[in-house]
Amino acid sequence: MKILSPVSSLDEVDMLVENGAGELYCGLVPQDWTSAYSGALWMNRRSPAGANLATYEALGALVAHAHAQGVPVFLTLNAPVYVERQLPYLADLARRAIDECEVDALIVSDTALLLTLAEMGLGGRVHVSSVASALNTEAVRFYQASSSEMYGKAV
Repeated sequence: MKILSPVSSLDEVDMLVENGAGELYCGLVPQDWTSAYSGALWMNRRSPAGANLATYEALGALVAHAHAQGVPVFLTLNAPVYVERQLPYLADLARRAIDECEVDALIVSDTALLLTLAEMGLGGRVHVSSVASALNTEAVRFYQASSSEMYGKAV
């Protein structure tokens, strides 16, 4: 079993790993998102008042530091729902987080974003957030089918 811990800054990584965290998750909210949505629409379920990283550079540095210690980092994109005009922005953010910052996985809850990422064929993994509900077998089948589309196999 691994302990999954939230992380809000590079300065927290060593302390979390030394105290048993085997996986980390964080949020990224660039200034252009905040300017466009004035904090009214959260990008993820992490508070915009300090629980998120603000730049791709900060995310990349955090990931590199965690990876040097053998610890994977997941990026949260798990607001319960996004509006259609946000999807291209989030898709680009996801691509950059995987390609440039080398996050190990995305944590996603919104069905439309999940499908958008599947259509993009990103190289990274996607975990379905606990914010997304799988309340019946059809929901589970949907998530399995989406996973199959992303990775070429069911998980």
